[in-house]
Amino acid sequence: MSRILASEPLNWDRRLFHMFAGSVIPLTALIWGKDLAIGLAVFASAVLVAVEVARLRSDTVNRWFVEWLGIFLKPNEERRVTAATYLAVAGLGSLLLFDVMVAGLALLYLALGDPVAAVVGGRFGRHRWLGVRGAGPRARRGKSLEGTGAFMVVALGLALLLWYKGAFALYWPAAIGALVAAVVEFLPLPVDDNLTVPFASGVVMWALWPV
Repeated sequence: MSRILASEPLNWDRRLFHMFAGSVIPLTALIWGKDLAIGLAVFASAVLVAVEVARLRSDTVNRWFVEWLGIFLKPNEERRVTAATYLAVAGLGSLLLFDVMVAGLALLYLALGDPVAAVVGGRFGRHRWLGVRGAGPRARRGKSLEGTGAFMVVALGLALLLWYKGAFALYWPAAIGALVAAVVEFLPLPVDDNLTVPFASGVVMWALWPV
């Protein structure tokens, strides 16, 4: 049976894939070190960018890509760069710009907070930003305050857990970074939030973290 593009608001395959794919690079950095994580990010970015170029230049390659991997795509990604590619590039950029803890936190906020926000917003979202963002009916409705609240809870909880486990000494810079990540994810910015969320959060934490 032909695979189809993900179109359900609560597409669990895509949400879980986002969590897994987005967590690999930051967890590698936090557990095994920055150098290994950068190498992984370089490899992933190179492969994914090459695939994007091939499929967007060739209808045949793109049809094969959508046939087999469409379940992991958003409805508007059939002819656009995918979230997975943005995640890999954001992972590489964050590791090159920030120290390992800031980069790891910023990327994990996105990897875990964004899918939870989408699920909560899709099921319980009532108060939405009405600005146009992306494509499709859900994008026109905008992100919800309920989803953003869920993002904040996940990101703040993650920061609290790592602080409690002794990963870093001060909680408040990580907490502010978590709040910034949630707010940026909510705003209808023209740049994909897989890029804006970790970079904005990372810059704020980098500026606030004691040297």
